[in-house]
Amino acid sequence: MPALSTAISYVWRGPITDDEMVDLVRSHGGRAVAGWWNRISRHSLGWVAARDGEGLLSA
Repeated sequence: MPALSTAISYVWRGPITDDEMVDLVRSHGGRAVAGWWNRISRHSLGWVAARDGEGLLSA
């Protein structure tokens, strides 16, 4: 079994798609609906996009 990369990159206001954000919120018990991130992200002061070595969003 190959070793998994533990490298995480952090980017201030890094790009996050609406689908990624909906999946992330739902995976933690939230009730996000499709389209909400696209509507609210421009009003946010900021966020950090954390991605693993394969480019997947990390929680």
